[in-house]
Amino acid sequence: MFLKKMADADPNNWKNNIFKIDMSASLSLILEDHLRKNRDGEKLRRYLTILVLTDSLWELNDEYTVDDYLVTFVKRILEERWEPETPLETSCQTNKPISHPRPISIQFIRFGHHPKAIVRLDRLDNHLKDKQELLRTFSPDIIDTDDADMDMYRTLLGKLYRRLR
Repeated sequence: MFLKKMADADPNNWKNNIFKIDMSASLSLILEDHLRKNRDGEKLRRYLTILVLTDSLWELNDEYTVDDYLVTFVKRILEERWEPETPLETSCQTNKPISHPRPISIQFIRFGHHPKAIVRLDRLDNHLKDKQELLRTFSPDIIDTDDADMDMYRTLLGKLYRRLR
């Protein structure tokens, strides 16, 4: 049953390829709903981790649509002044970098090895902070990516996994 469901989800098997993915719209729906339901002034009452199982070939998005949406979202986080976990004063005294909370994190788990998908997710994970709008800001790193062929315990449990080892 599970294997049939996975085969049905394969875009190469879709008749007329009727299912097209708009990742920026999907993320926007989830994130905006979470903010609306869980905000208490400048604080979130509940944190959110989104696990996105994807081939990263989002047909309804041009190359940078998701990047642009996420930059806009991160800028909004900065404007709402979510407090860093390690404030500047402590950072200077302990020589540790300023760390920011991750009240929201997005974990992309990539299935497949399409070169365009690999480049796209690498850019979201490692280069979003280099966008002009985020330069010289202490923006939180809310994006992580992993290949589905990697250690799934580490992928799904994140920092908790490292502490358990």
